[in-house]
Amino acid sequence: MEKTILTVYFYIPEQITLFDLGGVLQVFQEAINLGFNYQLKFISNQSTIISSSGLELSSLTHFIKTNPKKK
Repeated sequence: MEKTILTVYFYIPEQITLFDLGGVLQVFQEAINLGFNYQLKFISNQSTIISSSGLELSSLTHFIKTNPKKK
């Protein structure tokens, strides 16, 4: 039986608080560690975002390039 991989998109806005992203991200990472099939994708309206603490987040996919399947 083939398991379906579910894609979870994290939209990263300008000036994101890393604590807000990290908490939710950790929940999904723990689920992956337990064997759930999640694929995590990070999207934004820019390829690089500066967080509220000044950390640069790069290699983000533009949200227009995502095409979630409609059910």
